[in-house]
Amino acid sequence: MATLHMVGSVLPAALCGCVCSRVRLRGRKAGLLSILILQMFPSFPTSIAVYMLFLNFGLLDSLTGLALVSIAAALPYNIWLTKGCTDSLPASLDEAAAIEAAGAVVPAVPITILYIVLQRYLVTGAAAGAEKG
Repeated sequence: MATLHMVGSVLPAALCGCVCSRVRLRGRKAGLLSILILQMFPSFPTSIAVYMLFLNFGLLDSLTGLALVSIAAALPYNIWLTKGCTDSLPASLDEAAAIEAAGAVVPAVPITILYIVLQRYLVTGAAAGAEKG
């Protein structure tokens, strides 16, 4: 389950966060703002719709259904977190990779690997800042 969650949530979120940070696309700010706004609302109102979908597709009481819900819940937070991590890295790393003919995707790969390795520390740090005192 943990490996499925890692591959299904962290890897696409890391790549998406890198793209949202580095590539200037039309509608990028609106997309990021919608991700942030959707995180503000509770997921309880969607639970009936998710239940009905899982009932129709036969995913109730299955590991696949649990993995889908877990991935969908973690994806927006991971995208936002990776975008912030990528924003803190200098753009000269991308330029150096381009000079070395690494292409457009290769600079995202070390950032993604670094994020996957250090994710538990990032989440721990984010949770540690939540308590008072």
